[in-house]
Amino acid sequence: MNKLKAVRLSDLKTQARLLFKDFNSPVLSVASAAAKRFEAVPELRHLPGKEKTSGPGSIKLKHAYRVLASELGFKSWDKLKEAVVHNDCLYRQSGIAYVHKWFKPPDLLIAEQYLSHYGGYLLRFWDDIIICGKEYISCLHLEQYEKEWALIGYNWVRPLDSAAYSFLKKQAILNYHSIN
Repeated sequence: MNKLKAVRLSDLKTQARLLFKDFNSPVLSVASAAAKRFEAVPELRHLPGKEKTSGPGSIKLKHAYRVLASELGFKSWDKLKEAVVHNDCLYRQSGIAYVHKWFKPPDLLIAEQYLSHYGGYLLRFWDDIIICGKEYISCLHLEQYEKEWALIGYNWVRPLDSAAYSFLKKQAILNYHSIN
């Protein structure tokens, strides 16, 4: 089971760079603590002593990504990255002022009633469900896809049209990757 909580992909990348830097630290206690984290990952245990820091089998940044994935309960960095992007692709700190209403997952029906009554866009990121206006959609750079939004009923959580949803999600992920 994974232990993933709301996090930006850019933050995980920073954590990996810091772990890699700690592993190569001249301060023995810092390097030793980092090494223990690497050794907790089965496929990285095979590198004995000095080989961990030099040579063809040495620890690289990609291994730090693998450590983070393992610590968070994922089999690979790719699986962790996929989960983060799936949950976080609609979140933009810069657009929070354009959120009209926040809900938690048990309140999805209430959120849908709110959407039906007041309009807007129903989105989800991590454990939050929001209703927002076009301004937030503009922050996501998805405002030009009005036809697809209409086809999904402006509801990202329970879209009416799977093809339109797939298209919008692909665009949201591409946009997310461009900023992370």
